Order: sequence, then C-alpha cells, then structure tokens
Amino acid sequence: DINRKIMLNLLIKGIKFFKFGGFKYYLKGISLASYNNLYQLKKLGLNFDTIIDVGANRGQFAYSSRTLFPEAKIYSFEPTKSVFTELTKKMENDENFTALNMALGYNEGEIDFSEYENSLINSVYKSVDTEIKNVYKVKMNTLDNMISSKQINAVGKILLKLDVQGFELEVLKGSNESLKLVDYILIEVSTKKYYENMIMYGEVDEFLISNGFIQNKILDLMFDNLEITQLDILYKRKS
Repeated sequence: DINRKIMLNLLIKGIKFFKFGGFKYYLKGISLASYNNLYQLKKLGLNFDTIIDVGANRGQFAYSSRTLFPEAKIYSFEPTKSVFTELTKKMENDENFTALNMALGYNEGEIDFSEYENSLINSVYKSVDTEIKNVYKVKMNTLDNMISSKQINAVGKILLKLDVQGFELEVLKGSNESLKLVDYILIEVSTKKYYENMIMYGEVDEFLISNGFIQNKILDLMFDNLEITQLDILYKRKS
C-alpha cells in the first residue's frame, strides 16, 4: 500500500532531518522531506533567485525554501482545490511568493485530476492500488507559456522542482524553452509503476540529458522490500 510506504519513508527522512539540525524548524511545522532535500542543496553552496515549485501540495517545499533561501522569489503550482487554500494560508504573509491553482503539463487547456484520501498522492493519473476519492477537471498550462507571458519572472539562478506523481515528463515537454533558463532541477522519479500510464525514471532521465542536464546528486531514496522505488534527484545544467 502506497500510504504505508510513504509513512515508512517519512520516518527515515525524520532521522535525517534531525541529523541535519532541523529541530528548530520542526517546531515551526516544516516538512521533513523538503527540508532534507533543500538543506543538501544549501550544503552544496547553492543559492537561488527564482524557485519554481511544481506540485506544491500544502506548501511544504515552499515554506522550507523560504527558510533556507530567504531572498528567492517562489512560484508554487498546485491543482488540488482542497489543499490550495492551505498553501496560500501557509505563505500568506510572504510578498515574494505566488501561488497558482493549476497543473503544469504539455499544453494549455483542462485535464482530469484524481484526488485521494492522502493528498500527497493526488495525480493526473489513476493509482494502481489506491481508491480514488474524487475526479474533476483542473486548469493546465505549460511552463513555457507561464514564463513567456511574464506570469513567472524567471530571473537569476533558477531552481525547478517537480513532484507531480508520474506526470514529470509531460511537464518537461511543456518546458522546452524554459529549460534553457533553468540552472538546477530537483525532481521526484519512480522506478515502480504506482499509477496507470505514468512515465518511469529512465525516460525522464533520458529527456533531461538530451536537454543539456546531468545528474548532480541523488538527494533521497524511497524503498520497498529493499528495492529502490522512488528517487529525489538533483540535475544540473551542463556548463
């Protein structure tokens, strides 16, 4: 069951979180997983002017980003109606934060979106083993459109984060021009098929390499019976 696997992985991340000195941030309600990944970027000496957060959920990544990169302009995309309100509330006093209630993908229009009891696994795709709570249409656009129309002011050093439950390649296909501006990509990819029609790690990796990126660091791993099933990977644009 995917929910059990998520909880086990969060336990492992919790150990790392406190190891990395995250206790004072835990008291503020910061996500273990997001903080761990971003802290590792900070330890690499990285800093960002623009952070594009695709698959924002309740703002876990955005809030951790603000803690570790206080000057960055953050743009968060989240199509789930029920958690978008929580996202905006979490970041409501942040003048350098913009929340967008939509999905990013390969074109502009609308797309069916599946909502589950655990909002962390909400996806455009249907889960292979978890009951769907609700399905509804959500607005979708491309990252290329968002940047070219100036709805995102992509300046300086740019981090693109993708956590879209198997829809990663479709988001990237709508970002061909944008990727030329992006310096680093933090992406969650899967080696196990959690959703119908989802794209696996190998295809995503091949696409990014063909678009001028290389793997810089594996930030986190999710296991199932000692098999790696998901990875959080940092990609870097070739210099």
